[in-house]
Amino acid sequence: MKNKFFTHLNIRALKRTDGSLKMERNKICEGIREIINLTLKGEVDLSNISEDTDLDYEIGIDSIIGIEILVRAETYFGISIDDEDLELDLISTIATLADYVEKKLMD
Repeated sequence: MKNKFFTHLNIRALKRTDGSLKMERNKICEGIREIINLTLKGEVDLSNISEDTDLDYEIGIDSIIGIEILVRAETYFGISIDDEDLELDLISTIATLADYVEKKLMD
């Protein structure tokens, strides 16, 4: 099922010969920004948000919004977030989530 809200990712094109996935860091960060924007319904200007900006402090991401972002990240990037990793700390910054996504894409 194609998600009309997200830019279509061609996961097959990202597959490495060992079966893992590869995506450029900037594309991962763009995807995370898209997910945050969609989750917050475009109500927050993300143009001044860097990879290291504290998302809770700057835009008020709480636990419910955080879980929604993580679920959308799973769909967007085609990954599975481990239950023990479902913490608000995982989305403290765009960089933190991007690091996790990169790691999961390499698995």
